[in-house]
Amino acid sequence: MTLTFAGGAITEKDWEFLQETLNRYKVRTILEFGAGMSTVLLNAVPGLKVVTYETDQLWRQRVLKQSPKCNIRLWKGKNIRELPDTEVYDLAFVDGPAGGINREISTRAAAEYSNLVVIHDAGREHEKRWQELYLQGKFNGPEKGGTRCHLWLRQS
Repeated sequence: MTLTFAGGAITEKDWEFLQETLNRYKVRTILEFGAGMSTVLLNAVPGLKVVTYETDQLWRQRVLKQSPKCNIRLWKGKNIRELPDTEVYDLAFVDGPAGGINREISTRAAAEYSNLVVIHDAGREHEKRWQELYLQGKFNGPEKGGTRCHLWLRQS
């Protein structure tokens, strides 16, 4: 089954917004939470290093079937200490784990390990809460873009 712009996936407008952000800020490294259409698209951009964390093994396999070269790591999504790679990334894209209440740790990690953060489904109740808790006051934003994304830029 091929991933498409549909359902819970990013929209074409979200992808355009992400591409504009990559170009504007000269992004070369990405920390992604939640594998899917965005993973396939980001990994097709020449020169990008993308590390994706996913909580669902079957979903990971589905994405790897479509794009085998993706670096998708399994994690439980419950503890920031589960992330073995703590380098600083140019951008973090938060689109997982599934369900907004489950995105607290990924939002916290994005705030700790990157200077730009894009939150997908940013207008939902829990995503708003995690943005207020981990991004507001430390990052400038949000800049709204795409269909349902917020961009946050770390304050200098």
